[in-house]
Amino acid sequence: MRRFIAIAGMLLVLPLAVMAQEEVPKVEVFGGYSYLRLQKMNENGWNGSLDANFNKNLGFVVDVAGHYGSQATPINNITNNVKTHIYSVMVGPRISDPRGKWNPFAEALFGWARLQNNFSSSTGGNTFLSSSNDSNGFAVALGGGLDYQWSRLLSIRILQIDYQFLRSQGVRQNGTRLAAGFILRWGRKG
Repeated sequence: MRRFIAIAGMLLVLPLAVMAQEEVPKVEVFGGYSYLRLQKMNENGWNGSLDANFNKNLGFVVDVAGHYGSQATPINNITNNVKTHIYSVMVGPRISDPRGKWNPFAEALFGWARLQNNFSSSTGGNTFLSSSNDSNGFAVALGGGLDYQWSRLLSIRILQIDYQFLRSQGVRQNGTRLAAGFILRWGRKG
């Protein structure tokens, strides 16, 4: 009789234990707005990533981003214009700690960046000096963020904050990258 009660009790508790397991998607695809503050220059752009989850706490991320900025500095009758485009592709681990519908995460991403700078000086609308510089470099993003699971297939990235480091042609630049957007979730891992 005791054995029967123990088995019946386990059968009643087992579904609750299975329901309590956090289901994690195999793949998450993020896309959204991104802001980059790099060396006192404000740049707006986009950020996208693909996260392959090994389990509920560890994933591998491929992150791509593009940021665009311009700055005009008038000095007497001369206006100096700087336009920048920064593209990056980085990869690395992401550690998550899902708590119900909330998912805080930390990441360390390393990879490649392409920096494009266009400089021009003009007076009265006439450009008298212009140059451009394109270079490839090393990129690092260290940071984390917070996601909210809206539904089984959709999450919202409330905020992602990364320290961004770029090194190109011996010049180091660092700053902060902020991102927010939507995440599509595919596959299930229990």
